[in-house]
Amino acid sequence: MQRSYRPPQPLRFLIIGALATLTHLVCALALAWSAPDLSVYLINAVAFAIAFLVSFYGHTYVTFRRGGSMARF
Repeated sequence: MQRSYRPPQPLRFLIIGALATLTHLVCALALAWSAPDLSVYLINAVAFAIAFLVSFYGHTYVTFRRGGSMARF
């Protein structure tokens, strides 16, 4: 049986970071486009919160593959 390829941890870290950044940008742009009356600070806070979840769960389950506390993250 052949083992599947798994990128090294630093590369997985960079990929998850790039996904979180892209998530933040897409969410911020979508919110700014769909609700132009919202404050840019609120838009940024919501986009950050969503990107934070992507980053936390990505690093927990893909990069480091172990449980973790969101408070410590």
